[in-house]
Amino acid sequence: MWVIKIAKSSQKKIQFLFRLFENYLYDLKRFRKHADPERRLPSNQSQLAYIVMLYHSIEKGLSLPHSRPGFGKDKLEKLLFELLSYAKNHGNHPFIYSAICSIAQYKGAMEQNDPQGEKIQTALDAIQKHLKKDAIGLPGGTIPFHGFDMDSDKHFSFASFAKRRHSVRQFADKEISIGLIEKAVRMAQTAPSVCNRQSNRVHVCKRQDRIKEILSCQQGNRGFGHQVPLVFIVTSSLSHFLSIGERNQCWIDGGLFLMTLIYGLQDQGIATCCLNWSVEKERDLELRQIAGIPDSENIVCLLAAGYPPEHCQVACSARRPLTEVLQYIE
Repeated sequence: MWVIKIAKSSQKKIQFLFRLFENYLYDLKRFRKHADPERRLPSNQSQLAYIVMLYHSIEKGLSLPHSRPGFGKDKLEKLLFELLSYAKNHGNHPFIYSAICSIAQYKGAMEQNDPQGEKIQTALDAIQKHLKKDAIGLPGGTIPFHGFDMDSDKHFSFASFAKRRHSVRQFADKEISIGLIEKAVRMAQTAPSVCNRQSNRVHVCKRQDRIKEILSCQQGNRGFGHQVPLVFIVTSSLSHFLSIGERNQCWIDGGLFLMTLIYGLQDQGIATCCLNWSVEKERDLELRQIAGIPDSENIVCLLAAGYPPEHCQVACSARRPLTEVLQYIE
């Protein structure tokens, strides 16, 4: 009898592992088919996404406290190449104009008589030939940012509050109190989670030497990471998920928690910048060791936070037209 029980138990385990593998294989096939990690740019959407990534790098560089002269030349060359290719093959898109605005601001920030400026203008002229002059565009480059004045509104408007949020890459030399941190995390805990299981955890670092180590693992903070006063590491505990169907639920719960944390900090006048954690395993293991993140927790995102200076520049980060985002199901 015990032999039969062991056999049945083993069979269930094998079936479970097979289903788990089958579902991850399903994810793998869809990612391999539709994503473009090899940068083959097989679709106009992939090419447009690459253009947005490149021109946003220019925006971020322009928003730093001290932009290095001639920064991002390699990315600029790639951007100009992709813009011309996209304009020839697909014509107009609002993001094309965002990219052109960003390049124009980049060119304007150059020193006079920089030979690169003439090359950029020639490339822009070639791109413009393939675009309609009356097409709708979106802003690009940077815009002024003057912090959060929450007391200025007599009646709270979430639309206005959300519109004020920008990724800030300049911070004032002012400490954030523990009480404020705890208040923001309590606000983040109001975010929905699957079956109210509340898998999210927050690891906070205020020590400058440790922040430097943590940010050395993340590639998106160059030019401003040295002045970040506070870093949050948002994670999600895998032990809270109880079925194969929940294999990706940690990213959903983590994203909801992260956005609520950002708004919780903004409500208290704290500016933030999300530092994405889309990394391969070696970098993930490195950060876990530095910050003491348990193997049972998935790292969702890093968040730089601090009081903003009185005046600074932030990236425009134009949003897609609503027609591309909103779709009604018939």
